[in-house]
Amino acid sequence: MADERTLYLLATTGDAAAGTLYECHFGDLYSMADSDPYAVLLIGATSENQSNTRHFSRVEGDASTLTSGHYMPRSYTALGTAIQVGKHSDYAKNTSNQMGSSTALAYLNGPDGKLYTAPIWVYESGRHIRGRMRGVRDFLHDAVNLAHKDTFSGIGTLSGKTFLFVKTLSTPGGGCVFETSDGWETN
Repeated sequence: MADERTLYLLATTGDAAAGTLYECHFGDLYSMADSDPYAVLLIGATSENQSNTRHFSRVEGDASTLTSGHYMPRSYTALGTAIQVGKHSDYAKNTSNQMGSSTALAYLNGPDGKLYTAPIWVYESGRHIRGRMRGVRDFLHDAVNLAHKDTFSGIGTLSGKTFLFVKTLSTPGGGCVFETSDGWETN
């Protein structure tokens, strides 16, 4: 998945469990600042083909834990060198640091019959929110409820947008949602 400013690469290497995708990301964030020339995020594995070093689909429980394999070129101060960053989503609904976890919301949500997703926020040390990941959202239900590459349309604030569900782990699940419509948020 990509646009002119952000790339998500999901690959099957052949030496992992069937259905396991290794993910990488490189590109712009939707920045919280009007002007942030360093609002670029790089996510990759910290060693070759090790499931415990795949960190793309990991979201932290709060904005204080930095995530392994996640880096930005500078702090929001524009000083120094590259920094490690973390990302979080709506932990209260997911209760896990794995997108599409089995401990997430009931599918579909009973009172309104809806499917829930959430933005993925990127932060740096000191709990400074740098921005949101563009074109991808956390899936707040157990990933076993959707098939790999299922699609759906947004409603409410996401009306007019279309989405693709991607399973990132063969078991116990885990997955995220990519926006397939034009117009990923940008600044």
